[in-house]
Amino acid sequence: MVNNLSKISKSKVCISITGIAGPGGSEYKPEGLVCFAIAQKNSEVRVETIEYGPLGRSNIRSSAVEKAIELLHEELSVT
Repeated sequence: MVNNLSKISKSKVCISITGIAGPGGSEYKPEGLVCFAIAQKNSEVRVETIEYGPLGRSNIRSSAVEKAIELLHEELSVT
């Protein structure tokens, strides 16, 4: 997702989030599994996956937003 977003947007930094916020999930994709990707134009994509566990949809979504902001801060602080 982040690769395509980088191609179609005019943003210098792009971030994508996907996962299973719940309810539900499976053995291979449990509830609370969230994957993040962040990239700046012309740089490598950084990928991170977190298993929050079955905290409930709202809590998982809030935690994912906080993590995305943290990743964005880290990415911008590096350059």
